[in-house]
Amino acid sequence: MDAPTSPRSGPACLDSFGHPEEAEPAEGPVREKNIRVLVVEDEALVACLIREIVRGRFACEVDVVTNGVAAFERLAQTRYALVVSDVRMPEMNGAELYLWLREAQPATAQSFVFVTAYAEERHFETELADWGVPIVAKPFTESQFLAVCGPYLDGSMDLPAR
Repeated sequence: MDAPTSPRSGPACLDSFGHPEEAEPAEGPVREKNIRVLVVEDEALVACLIREIVRGRFACEVDVVTNGVAAFERLAQTRYALVVSDVRMPEMNGAELYLWLREAQPATAQSFVFVTAYAEERHFETELADWGVPIVAKPFTESQFLAVCGPYLDGSMDLPAR
């Protein structure tokens, strides 16, 4: 999938990285209800790719933040159908964010997915297996991402009410 490009910086969504309110709406299916996804990713290109996949396929509203502290602030204000988080980020990493969310918002924690390049590190793999959080390993294809994250957004996942 090719993201729209801007003449000066590559994918158009990178022009507003970290400022989702300035992003242009993606074209795609129209949703009757407002479904929101939070992407917590410090790599601009990966965040852009995830945002374009989710907005294009599910017509969700997507907020992008670059670290766990910013995600913590967003999660305190907004309800999300899905949280997609990198593991290694500045300020508060994805594991710390998930552990906080599991205590503070258990229903939202059930809709949490890690996206990481470190999925095969033995200690990390064991810890995540204990938590039961799905992982999308970088680099990933659109179909790999959708296989893990799609069920949270297309209604096929049986999740408890919030």
